This record gives sequence, C-alpha cells and structure tokens, in this order.
Amino acid sequence: MTQHFYLHSKKILVLQHSYTDWIINHFRRKEKPDAAFLVPYFNQKSLSLPHIKKVFGLLQFLSFSTTKPFEKIILGHQQYYVITFPLKDFAKFLGEEENYNTYGDRYRRQKYIQFFNNLQCIKPLITTFSDQTFQSSVAFPTVAIYKINFDWVAQVSIAKNLYLYDHPFYLSKSLIIYKNTYELQIKFQILQNFSVDDLEKKLHVQKLLMRFNASQKIQADNKKEIIRQFNQLPIQEEYKLVLKNGQTKMIHKLTSHLIGKTKTIYFYEKL
Repeated sequence: MTQHFYLHSKKILVLQHSYTDWIINHFRRKEKPDAAFLVPYFNQKSLSLPHIKKVFGLLQFLSFSTTKPFEKIILGHQQYYVITFPLKDFAKFLGEEENYNTYGDRYRRQKYIQFFNNLQCIKPLITTFSDQTFQSSVAFPTVAIYKINFDWVAQVSIAKNLYLYDHPFYLSKSLIIYKNTYELQIKFQILQNFSVDDLEKKLHVQKLLMRFNASQKIQADNKKEIIRQFNQLPIQEEYKLVLKNGQTKMIHKLTSHLIGKTKTIYFYEKL
C-alpha cells in the first residue's frame, strides 16, 4: 500500500513545487546503487582546477572505500572506520593500474601521499564551540602508508557519518575515472549542475567549452565527452536547448553538431 501511494503520488502531484520535496526525496533514496554520492558535496560556485581535483578525489575515495572491509574505532567520542588496502588496488579502481606498475617506487609513494594529504585538508565535519568546550571532528584523522613485501599498503580512517552518508543520486564507474583535465572538468561541471534540488537542471555549454584553450580536434572530443556524460546520468531522454541565436528547441538525442550550436542545455532528472 505504501508503494502504491508513492507511485500514485508521483503521477498526480506537481513535482516542481516546494511542497512536494518529500516525494522527490523518497524516490532519490529508494534504490541506491553501489557507487552513489551526495548533492551537498557540490557547491555551485566555480572552482579552480586544483580544487576540482581535490573534490573529485574525495568522491573517488568514498566510492572505493565502500568496496573494502573496515574496522570500527572511537576517537574523542566520534566513531571512525579504518580501511586497509594495497595502493595497487586503489590505482586499479581509478583505471591507473598500468601507470602504477611503471611508476618508480619513490614517485609511486609520493603520488598517493599527496592524494591522501588532500583528503585531510577537508574542513572539519563537526565543530562545537562554547565558553566551556571546543570540539572539532575531521573527516580523515589518520593516514598511514607503509611497505609490506615490496608493495605499498595504505590505512585510512574515515568518519562514520561521512562513510554512511545517505545518497540522493548516482555515479557510475565511468563517471569516477577521468583520463585528462578536459574530461575531469566536463564531468565535474555536469555533476555540479545536476546537483541541485530542482528536477530541471541546466548546463551553460558555451561557457564550459570556452574554458578550454584547445584545438578544434580537442574541442570536438570535448563535445562528444559532454554527450557521454549525459548518457551516464539518471535523466529523462528529453532536452530543451537554448541556441546561440536565441531560439528554443526540444530534442530527445544530443549530437556534437547540436552541442556546437547550443548556448544552454536544460535536462531533467528521472525519478
């Protein structure tokens, strides 16, 4: 009966309304795949490339951490999960296994030390301050990397309330991995624009493409990448395009040619 109620409500209620956020929230959380992330991770402000890499690194590691067993510990009244894993497993998860095997031993260690240092720079999750007390709980309080039998092993502690956060939308494996900075920025911008409460989302296509001082061939590849990323998201097969000439067009399939003619794409979350 509960399921029937929600399904019927989705049919008869106006979902684009502030009073129906409860049903949107229900369907976003109803079925979570293995790799999923939370809307608040994406501030809608523009970020520099170094900051984008740090935020994306957090998403990559959170997704990886759910594939590994953990031990529970308590630090200062806060619960943390300690995850231990070979660095080569993390490299494989990121699609970097071949590069990992060719890295020199010193470079291999330094690369991942820097990655986890970036995680520890995240602001505290919980801060309590009064005349009597001060308490601050960080997301990743401890990181250790050490060598066992000629290979590197990492041990990372992660706050329970971050590890177990509820996730209202989905990321597939193809969204987690990126090959170059163009692809990273396209993935991040589309995810950032998807991460709004409204079911209608928008992407300023030309503003995104104009960030890249790139050749025509690379820009052609970037347009194809935009289409690939849209195909990974839980969205409807319907787009509203605002063209450079001001005209509006409704379509069901994106093409590189249309991307080149479009100023803004409006797309719609599928519940």
